[in-house]
Amino acid sequence: MKVVGMFYRRLIKVGSWTGNFSVEYCVAALLTTVVYFVSYLRYPATPGNHELNFIGWFNMADQGAYLISAEALGHWNLTPATYIYPLGYPLLGALFVRWFPRHPFLIPDLIFSVGIVLIFYASCIKFVSKIEGSFLTVFLIILSAFTRNKVLPGGLIWFNSLILPWNLIPVFFAAYIAAWLLIFNTADFRKLWIVSSAIALAFFSRPPDILFLGIIYLAGLLDLKSVKEKIIKGFTTNPTLMRKAGISDYRAFAKDILKVVPDRPISFEVFSDEFSEMERQAMEIAGWGN
Repeated sequence: MKVVGMFYRRLIKVGSWTGNFSVEYCVAALLTTVVYFVSYLRYPATPGNHELNFIGWFNMADQGAYLISAEALGHWNLTPATYIYPLGYPLLGALFVRWFPRHPFLIPDLIFSVGIVLIFYASCIKFVSKIEGSFLTVFLIILSAFTRNKVLPGGLIWFNSLILPWNLIPVFFAAYIAAWLLIFNTADFRKLWIVSSAIALAFFSRPPDILFLGIIYLAGLLDLKSVKEKIIKGFTTNPTLMRKAGISDYRAFAKDILKVVPDRPISFEVFSDEFSEMERQAMEIAGWGN
């Protein structure tokens, strides 16, 4: 219970940074964490679940290769013999292999899974109420952990997608966060940086899948351009404000602004009180835009 309480307090603190991370997200994160651990322990191939196959899924070809690379990276001993797949995903396991030698990918995969569930919920409540979004998240995502049967041997999402270590898991997360930030929300530079980081991790984990993520990223860039066009209508200033800002060369500053904002209306004021001089300055300023 102390661990759960500490985790909850951490989530609240993170929420205070984002400003939009409310209590229902904390509850969803805690519930996902509990269900994930239960699913992880129930999975037949989890290392340590069977004495006859103690290493579990690391006896499989792909998962065994991830573990070999993670151990090599964790001990700073990477060689061609231990380098089979791209190193992005094994590097995540290398961070924990010293403390969890049989479960090095548990924490990274848990973090990705919690993120996916929270993004799924946030996407749902864009279109339905919070109650409906909660039901969809619980039944389609969280409770799918317990749907493993003869009809659905891998479950709906958890077992063969998020519990079993795969280098696709960072790609799943990148796809969710890219769609959420760049399609379901208005793109901005901060969101593009976040998505860029997620896509970079996906690239170093599974390079071929970067193609479809690039399409989402391109949509975000186009959206950002359209937002800039909608927000920036023009630019205006006056000599008083420029003097307060420490600008001493009016002409040089104005010409710099014209280079930065070439396709919007810009207003520069004259600073004389005499009509003839005002006209002369106006004609000169008008010529700066040519």
